[in-house]
Amino acid sequence: MTLNVEHLSFSYNDRAILDDISFHLPQGTLTAILGANGVGKSTLFKCVLGLLTDYDGKITINDIETKNLPAQQLASLAAYIPQSHDTAFNFSVFDMVLMGTTARLKGFRVPSEEQTKITLQALEKLNITFLKNRDYKRISGGERQLVLIARALAQKANVLIMDEPTANLDYGNSLRVLKQMRFLADQGYTILFSTHSPDHVFLYADRVLALSKQKIRADGKPKEIITSDLIRTLYGVDVAIESLHNDKIRCCIPQNGIL
Repeated sequence: MTLNVEHLSFSYNDRAILDDISFHLPQGTLTAILGANGVGKSTLFKCVLGLLTDYDGKITINDIETKNLPAQQLASLAAYIPQSHDTAFNFSVFDMVLMGTTARLKGFRVPSEEQTKITLQALEKLNITFLKNRDYKRISGGERQLVLIARALAQKANVLIMDEPTANLDYGNSLRVLKQMRFLADQGYTILFSTHSPDHVFLYADRVLALSKQKIRADGKPKEIITSDLIRTLYGVDVAIESLHNDKIRCCIPQNGIL
């Protein structure tokens, strides 16, 4: 599925949050949004997910305008994966993923055969079937993030919106989650995620949108648009962009001791 945002503007109490945002995401792409805290990334996500509808502009998924879609229909098109999630009750991993199936199917007391099949397929796709009987609250942060992604897959939505999916994860778990995101994009999912790590963008993303002062300041392939000037514009720090292994990998190195 494709995601298209045209001339999106949103204000809160007469304060502009987003101003004339436009982009098109083809199917099977992994796109990152870079930008400092408070620049409107979460607001953009809420508009795409139908949580905010009093915006100007147009948002379509597969040419279907989403603004006035019923919640259940929109959930069949786009799924949201938060950066962290806690539950009041200690559900099993299987039950957490099973909840994703309710976006398409009617409420239930006993899981149907179809719901069980969808849940197991989602766990298998992310190679976490071994967790299915574990307590969600007792698995690692990285495993929890993969469970939330599996729950989104159980919605059968092909557009995935991820809010800082590696926040609060250790280095190893961050890479595991990013690897699975790359895998899903290669399988045909259209993924839009926010991050504060240019290095993650260099390693895994097909494309990056740089958001600053309510507008997209740059849009394109990471190696083409992530420069020291752009990082200074976004975050107010000086970095050098270094290349490694014959430019197969790039990374940001802070300058003058500024982190």
